[in-house]
Amino acid sequence: MNYDQLLALVDKLDQSSLAYIRYEHDGSKVELSKEVPHSQPVSMPAEMSSVSSPAIRETTPTVPSVVSDDKLHNETSTDVSEVAGVEVLSPMVGVAYLQPAPDKDPYVQVGDRVEAGDVVVIIEAMKIMTEIKAECSGIVVDILVANEELVEYDQPLIRIKEDN
Repeated sequence: MNYDQLLALVDKLDQSSLAYIRYEHDGSKVELSKEVPHSQPVSMPAEMSSVSSPAIRETTPTVPSVVSDDKLHNETSTDVSEVAGVEVLSPMVGVAYLQPAPDKDPYVQVGDRVEAGDVVVIIEAMKIMTEIKAECSGIVVDILVANEELVEYDQPLIRIKEDN
């Protein structure tokens, strides 16, 4: 197999829905794959292993374990619900897109007003784009995922402070 034939085979694989090709001819073997091979895990240096991971994000306000009676009577419970808001959850596992195209503006930004039924995110799963819509009207107070981030089923995507 010469160089031009190899390039033609690579091009055919790229244009097809195949993920893998193995070709043998006259004692020559060629294996082509669209998938990136998984790399071996990299061990962390000892000085890095004590660093905590910043991946965990708290999305609800914390409440002190001990609250005096005076504070309990002076504070209202509506403060907690205003901060928390209504979360728009992912109905599936997939990739979250916060804008309709790379050169377009995001669907929503923090501080934007949304109406029930407005598209706030798109989730791509198996090449199918699913519009995720706001379930209530209000103000976007938090965007909980990054553009093109892999999201899980029931993962909070956006938080909206609902109109009263």
